[in-house]
Amino acid sequence: MEFVQGEGSRLRPATAATTKKAILIQFEDGERVELPLTELPLGVASLPKAKYMVKLSGQKDRIWTIYPATGAHACEFARCIAKEGQPPIPQPPFKQEGRNAQGQVYKKTWLEFGMAHRILAAPYAGLEIPAREQYQFARQEDGLVGLKSPKARATQRLAALIENGHMGGMKEFRLQFSDNVLPGFERAMTENGKPYLVILNPKGFVDTYAEAPASFKRSKAKKAAPKKAAAKKKAAKKYVKPKGAPF
Repeated sequence: MEFVQGEGSRLRPATAATTKKAILIQFEDGERVELPLTELPLGVASLPKAKYMVKLSGQKDRIWTIYPATGAHACEFARCIAKEGQPPIPQPPFKQEGRNAQGQVYKKTWLEFGMAHRILAAPYAGLEIPAREQYQFARQEDGLVGLKSPKARATQRLAALIENGHMGGMKEFRLQFSDNVLPGFERAMTENGKPYLVILNPKGFVDTYAEAPASFKRSKAKKAAPKKAAAKKKAAKKYVKPKGAPF
């Protein structure tokens, strides 16, 4: 499953579900597609009947992207999206022009990068939500990475992801600046990440990021504690005092 520019059909809303033999997809325009269960993302065994955002390959025989079209989902940072075997790099927007609230056309002068957020909670666990973020990284006086244009919505959204998805939040997000900070950003978010909330807008795309529910974080902590205690107990049993040791 990938989120690839210029390949296959566009991302569209559809009702989908799995049976014992296939994935059934019914798009809102009436088109119906049936695919084998092998097209489910790795680690996903089934899909409950619900509304999804779906992107198929050009031949409509592969699923590039599928994720729930509504709601807020507890996620972990999966990766920055890049071509196979290559590091992620900032790229121009898919569409080079946009329209403002007054209908006037303007040029998009910024760069963007793609990322994937992996859903952690059932019934959608394992599905990945793609997002495009503006490349709003800048060099600070100390040589570390900061964010430019703090009042811009794009910067605020990226800051919300780091604040809620990085263990130390923005204060401890200490990354050395370079011409392309995305490999370091990806490493920091995967190695030092924590669960966060991905909130979708009514059109099925990422609106913003927020703190993961307290109940979700407590359940994760409860699972880890007994494991740690058991490891300590096991280590204590294995210890044998060396003959003649002064302690």
